[in-house]
Amino acid sequence: MKLMTHLVAGYPSIEESKKIALAMASAGSDIIEIQIPFSDPIADGEKIAKANVEAIKNGITTKKALELIDEIIAETDKEVVVMTYYNIVLKYGAEHFAKYKMIIPDLPFDENPDIPTIPVVAPTTTTERLKQIPKNHFIYCMARAGTTGKKTEINEETKQYLTRIRQNTDLPLAVGFGIRSKEQIDALTPYADIAVIGSLFIDKSPEETAELIKNLKP
Repeated sequence: MKLMTHLVAGYPSIEESKKIALAMASAGSDIIEIQIPFSDPIADGEKIAKANVEAIKNGITTKKALELIDEIIAETDKEVVVMTYYNIVLKYGAEHFAKYKMIIPDLPFDENPDIPTIPVVAPTTTTERLKQIPKNHFIYCMARAGTTGKKTEINEETKQYLTRIRQNTDLPLAVGFGIRSKEQIDALTPYADIAVIGSLFIDKSPEETAELIKNLKP
């Protein structure tokens, strides 16, 4: 099971968020997911939403966030994924995002074929739609409906949901939304390939972040 760890670009500051990203990489995170802040992050829970707002107040812009992401990519050999909302991409220009692996949770994977994204699915996604998913890196599976942050129980319903997705694709499955413990990661291991953890790292120092990742590694 790989780990994909999430941070908000520019939170608590641009310099500190870069240190956090590099700490994640050095501690053993396999994929670094960097969020470009947005004023209305509808898929995010309270902690990450607050970090978005604070980062914007601190002066982060889309341009500065992309510059930060490029610096991080240049300084680590780990895979980097960029997450943001469609309004940011639409306003800044899709051409500026073409070179990145993108997660855009409010843009359905078949709505704008000119912007290839890592598809995001939920327990409510029908089997018919699963069969239409394009091959693009991996599938981001929301462990439950709602927003990020609240701890998710890996129960029989979760396992059946992931099994159904597995039966309809050969892409790796990443599972996020409320994943925050080694116990959850162990429970997911037979059903998915990547555990996504985000809210757990909010307000943690680079050193605390690294220690958490070492304790979460399968």
